[in-house]
Amino acid sequence: NTHRLPWKVLFYCVRILATSRKCGNCKIVKGVDPYTCDAIVFEFNKVNPDAKVFHRRRMDQIYVFFSAESTSSLRTSHKVSMLGFGNLFNLTMSYRTDSDIQTPYKKYHMGSPLTTADLEACLLQKVTFTFNLNRTDGLAIWISSNCGFTVGAEKRFKLVKKIKQTLGSKLKTRGLCSDNPREAKFKTTADFFNEIGRYKFYFAFENSYHCRDYITEKVWENAFLSGTVPVIWGPTKRDAEEILPPGSFIHLDDFHSTQELAKYLLYLDRNETAYREYFSWWFLNETEYVEKPVGLCKLCRMLHSNPITRKTIQYPEVLWYGQENRDCM
Repeated sequence: NTHRLPWKVLFYCVRILATSRKCGNCKIVKGVDPYTCDAIVFEFNKVNPDAKVFHRRRMDQIYVFFSAESTSSLRTSHKVSMLGFGNLFNLTMSYRTDSDIQTPYKKYHMGSPLTTADLEACLLQKVTFTFNLNRTDGLAIWISSNCGFTVGAEKRFKLVKKIKQTLGSKLKTRGLCSDNPREAKFKTTADFFNEIGRYKFYFAFENSYHCRDYITEKVWENAFLSGTVPVIWGPTKRDAEEILPPGSFIHLDDFHSTQELAKYLLYLDRNETAYREYFSWWFLNETEYVEKPVGLCKLCRMLHSNPITRKTIQYPEVLWYGQENRDCM
């Protein structure tokens, strides 16, 4: 028989209108004269220090450095240099915890009731799920179409091929990196999540390795929202433990080899009790919610603070690249 267990209700943040009071009451626009703006957010892999905007600036304007890309991707794939940007930016906005405005892909909260400040930070909606303990389509799935655009992606592709040597058909691959690239696309988003939900494990392998705090939707959405257990490679285990719910994932760094990982997944496939342990965090008594932080709303509230703390980032190259893990790639 197929056993379905109800998942505990979580709260997920939904998009906030920038003009709402909850966001801070700002107007976010594109394609206007930059000189008229109180703050400008620069997506860093798309700007250069010779751009006209940097040569015509009000003294009271806030310039914000923004990046959703890993340090490795900016440096090696996009070939982004920060030389020439000294003393131009006032704030940083990124997924990294050392940013002035941290905007991780998601953020997990547990242990205390939601406060008024929490509720004002984002509009909340309830989300409920079920997970299927007897999935018949296979053991694990990996979906990717970036087979080597970054050094990390190339290493990831080789790792998956090694794991597949042990798991064989029990590991399903989809996307352009799969055994059948013509099967790459999904018709709808629902089809994508339903496909992942037919497997016990999802390989949430990032395209960067050991880059600070870099944990993306591969874990938060692809795995958790599909009701499957993420197998993680890319972020350090320490970062994963600090950012993700306790006991919610399997980390490749815990195994001496890909063969050892594969054997452990096969063990969990046979042991329902041990497999269920990876869902125990859903049934804790504490209040839990997963937030999608809206960085522009955080910036908006900062602009309304009186006075806003002003600073200048003298050496962005040192701040962004120099503070990164040495083995980030």
